[in-house]
Amino acid sequence: MSYATLAASDREAAQAKIECEDVNAEIIKVKSILLLYANEGEEFLENVGALSKDLEQHVHAQILLFFIFFGTAS
Repeated sequence: MSYATLAASDREAAQAKIECEDVNAEIIKVKSILLLYANEGEEFLENVGALSKDLEQHVHAQILLFFIFFGTAS
């Protein structure tokens, strides 16, 4: 092998290493974004659960008031 061939091969290897590092950096960014969305999604679901419990309690209170009102009106 000539020195020119070795030098070209070294350049190609260095370029491939840079490209792999770039891809790894992008993978890390994507993982971070997905983790952020997963945490936000979990928090969102917790908030929805709390809101649904509040709504359920409100509906039960309204039904109770309805029966109290119409029960005493008759």
